[in-house]
Amino acid sequence: MNRNDFIQYNNIVYSIYSKQQFDEMKNCVLKGIQALIPCTFASFLTCKTSDGYKSLCSPVCYPETYTPVERLYLQLEQNDLSKWMCDESESDVFRITDLLSEEERRNNIIYQKCYLPYNLKYSVYSNLVHKGIPLGVLSLYRANDMNDFGENDMFLLKSLSKHINSRFYQEQAKTDSMEEKSKHRAIAFSSEYGLTMRELEIFLALSSEENNQTLANRLFISESTLKKHLQSLYRKTNVNRKLELIHLKDSVTNQKCF
Repeated sequence: MNRNDFIQYNNIVYSIYSKQQFDEMKNCVLKGIQALIPCTFASFLTCKTSDGYKSLCSPVCYPETYTPVERLYLQLEQNDLSKWMCDESESDVFRITDLLSEEERRNNIIYQKCYLPYNLKYSVYSNLVHKGIPLGVLSLYRANDMNDFGENDMFLLKSLSKHINSRFYQEQAKTDSMEEKSKHRAIAFSSEYGLTMRELEIFLALSSEENNQTLANRLFISESTLKKHLQSLYRKTNVNRKLELIHLKDSVTNQKCF
């Protein structure tokens, strides 16, 4: 590692621990990594677990113009032949060319929809894990006119990932604490308004991004049954529209409404 790389590496580590705002930290780290390990773009995806099912979400990219790549990837995530790395109990670094053959990559829908339109060819990933808990994925991508990631690139990424794992774990602990408080607020709200357990489940599942049919399918109930429960929720909470109910839910759980 030369002097400039050493300075850049230290700046990245400093950002990991000094930036209080999590998203600001992620942007600073990605910008620093792109300078240390030349790449077309770098990204973070956060891992969330619901009912034992792991999925990735909340893409942060640098440069930001590549965010549509990761948003499209999230829609195609189930087709990712390397998704198993999110289930690993320890953090590691994986180069896509080591995991899949050229033919396997080119025939995969993710390569066709995410790589080709943006002239991307190479990628390297670090699965972020701390104390056996999956936290997310750090990804670096290179275009066709660049070489594949080398051993030194992977060494630097693995070294930085140890620090990133720690920061992501700290943030996850904060989130878990907030979710626990949110759960207590929801229970108190349910008691105050006399909601049934089913009504509370529907109330907490409400989202501005889903229509009634999609929500009903997710809750394994019919759309007509959902409408009956919604009418009961309107009456008990004294609101007239589903959007008002969503805003009420967001205020109870202290979540932002997107």
